[in-house]
Amino acid sequence: MREEACGRLAFKEYNGYCTLHYKECLVELINQNGLDPVVLFEESELRAELDRWKVPTRTNILTNQKGSTMSAYGRS
Repeated sequence: MREEACGRLAFKEYNGYCTLHYKECLVELINQNGLDPVVLFEESELRAELDRWKVPTRTNILTNQKGSTMSAYGRS
């Protein structure tokens, strides 16, 4: 595979890739090697990420059953 210049600003510390293609390359490496970066998260970071993507968890389901608003989870 040959890399072509995309026309975006490429940084030396990104091995000549632009930011977008550098991140794409990192994701490819992560996937090819079966790495799971979630193990690096603290519990609070993991909860924030799950909330961000509106992934139901036992905690937010129980909280919502106690009468809090569901709007934070995309429901009204």
